[in-house]
Parts: sequence; C-alpha cells; structure tokens
Amino acid sequence: MTRTRPALALLAALLPGAVELPAAGSPEDDPRTVVLVRLECANELGRREVTLFLNGTVRVREGLVGQEQLLLGEYGPDEVAAFRRRFDELDFSETDRVESAPVGEWVERCSFELRDERHENPLHFEFGRYGSHSLALASALRVVEDIASGASVEVQGARLEHRVLPAVEVGEVDEVA
Repeated sequence: MTRTRPALALLAALLPGAVELPAAGSPEDDPRTVVLVRLECANELGRREVTLFLNGTVRVREGLVGQEQLLLGEYGPDEVAAFRRRFDELDFSETDRVESAPVGEWVERCSFELRDERHENPLHFEFGRYGSHSLALASALRVVEDIASGASVEVQGARLEHRVLPAVEVGEVDEVA
C-alpha cells in the first residue's frame, strides 16, 4: 500500500515520532509543499501559525479555532536565502527540545519546526509562549515574526482575491522621461 505525503503528515501530527516524513530532496518534494519554518502557538481560545514554504510562500493563520484569518505573501529566492542564513547563524545546541513553562487554559503552547540541511530531520521545539527561552530560540522567534510581516494578502473563505491585469505587448509601454 502506498502512503501519500499528506497521509504521512497526518500520522506524524497525530503520533509524533512514530512516522518520519521523507527528507528534503526526495523526488516527491515540491517547493510549494516543503515547509522550511513553522511556528504554531495555540490555547483554548485560538491559535497563530506562521509557515514559510521552500518556494517563498508565507502563510499566517490567526484567530479563533475554526474562524482563523488567513494571510498570504511571497518572498523571492534571495529573501528566502537571507532568512535561511539568519537561522543558520543560530546555535540550538543548548536549547531544550521541550521547555517547561506556565500552563493553563489561556496560556499558549507553541511548536517550532525548522528544516535545516545540516540535520536529517527538521529541528522541532515545544515551549510555552510566556516561558523563558534560550537565546537561539528567542532569536529564531524574531526571525519568524519578520517572516510573518510579509503576509499581507487576506484570503476570504477558501477563495483567493485576485485581479486580472491587462496583457501588455512588447513596445506598448511608454518610457518615463
């Protein structure tokens, strides 16, 4: 029986550590589906998720569970490379994979995942939003906020708002003097 990548991702989410997703560079990896960075913080009231994909798409979901606002944006290859360099400068060797933090219904628990070529599997950290973090994790969270600032196109329901630009023939554009 052949398992698809979405099915593996679902199993990995439900049973952490039981299923390993294929490593980056696998033939089935599509830049539109390969997650470079994902930060998700959630509590009983809502959640916030920031995801950067290999192709430069950034997705931010935020709000009440089931009623999240969805924002999208795009970064070019140079910008994605710059974000990756910022993550590469961080040393996570002294960062606990699971940090203790205050708990409660209204206190957010967070999960941070970073795909790094130096490691076979993505780096994964779990922590409380209001806990004290290592320098590397705190710096990584600042980079994620910079990534999130690029998401500005709001998606209504399941449909993207788009506009069609008129086709321009070569020579039609006047030069600005």
